[in-house]
Amino acid sequence: ENAARGDFRVVGFSPELAELFSKRHSQIDEQTRQFLAEHPEKSSGNINDIREYLARRPRSRKMSDLAPDRLHALWQSQLTPADEPSSRIPSSSEERQAITAAAAVAWAEEHLFERRSVVREHELHALEFARGSTLTLADLKRKTATRDYIREANRKLARKDVLEREWRVVQMAKHGAGLRGAFAGVARPRKSVAAGRRDQRARRGARSPDPSRLLSRARPRVNVRPMSPALSTLLDDPALPEQVAALQLTLETERQRRERFYEEVTDQEKAEFINGEVIMHSPTKARHTETRQRLERLLSTYCDLRGLGKVHTEKSLCVFPRNDYEPDVVFFGPEKAALIEPITMKFPIPDFICEVLSDSTEHRDRGVKYRDFEAHGVGEYWLIDVEREIVEQYLPREGRYELALKSGSGEVASTVVAGFRIPIRALFDDVENLRVLRAFLA
Repeated sequence: ENAARGDFRVVGFSPELAELFSKRHSQIDEQTRQFLAEHPEKSSGNINDIREYLARRPRSRKMSDLAPDRLHALWQSQLTPADEPSSRIPSSSEERQAITAAAAVAWAEEHLFERRSVVREHELHALEFARGSTLTLADLKRKTATRDYIREANRKLARKDVLEREWRVVQMAKHGAGLRGAFAGVARPRKSVAAGRRDQRARRGARSPDPSRLLSRARPRVNVRPMSPALSTLLDDPALPEQVAALQLTLETERQRRERFYEEVTDQEKAEFINGEVIMHSPTKARHTETRQRLERLLSTYCDLRGLGKVHTEKSLCVFPRNDYEPDVVFFGPEKAALIEPITMKFPIPDFICEVLSDSTEHRDRGVKYRDFEAHGVGEYWLIDVEREIVEQYLPREGRYELALKSGSGEVASTVVAGFRIPIRALFDDVENLRVLRAFLA
């Protein structure tokens, strides 16, 4: 059953016995003490954040390939005679609950489709539900293969009745209250807001409000980006309320997916969250990696020597208002660099970003990323084409990026990193890269 601290406990086992076999909290306690001993300046910080950081780090692997008899002997060696009655494990098949593949899949469907309309097929293979039975993964796979799901090529699937239910809800919201059945009971007819206000003023004998008084109570103005043509068109659309409701639903769905992304992503993989989808990146080619390393080496050395800020590479998750990116090379000026601590996992919007183009990512680097970086204050954006050995430099002007340089020769000079100027060949040639590095160190 669930426990107050967020985990669970096994009913029938004493707290002492559970503590004996549950060592994770004590491990985190010990790692926290070691971390604070190595970083005493963090002692006044948020200990819970430190514990969470340590808990998310890859832990040492558990013992594997132990035979059941050997494992049982190790367990028994830690028990006292008083513990054995409460820890006895059923030994005969008659004591085990008979669970069928159909029951396990039905249980998974009930819990998954209650929360999401589309799931991945492997999520329905509920071996945890069938623990203690003779049910195998192959049994569950055969069962889900025979189910009448609506399937996609990426192994995502849905049930027709679940999609129909969501479609009915969307249609009711789209067409407004009163045009479809009520969610609960019979709604009483209500006057319009305007009619209600007129009745209220009539009862009070009040005059119509002075427009100047309404203006004085208006919300303060905020700085916003110029309205896009798409938004102007939307504002002229008679179906604006329905469109806004659909947008709000989309953004709420994205928010939930983003929270799951933060919970599941690890530092062992390169992943980005873009417009509601998790993008997993495949390993890069050697030419791509070497070009990124050459720029990172020059930029980080230059900035470290002059104390200009911090330079990070592709595993730094940069958080934008809607999306999360892991660019190839980023630079944070002094103000943002001061926000970055050893346990930081979510980084601010960089001041400088460079992406090394590849066939699988170029459409995003020139598309959604370009627009996102432009809209949210990235002061300089480089694109490096390793096939053509060309650098493109984009700088903001009146809220929009302009191409300041596109060349495979000569020099490129940053406007964000003060004084950083390098030959373009230093990004593609090791000898030239080393020459420039020595000049920085001289």
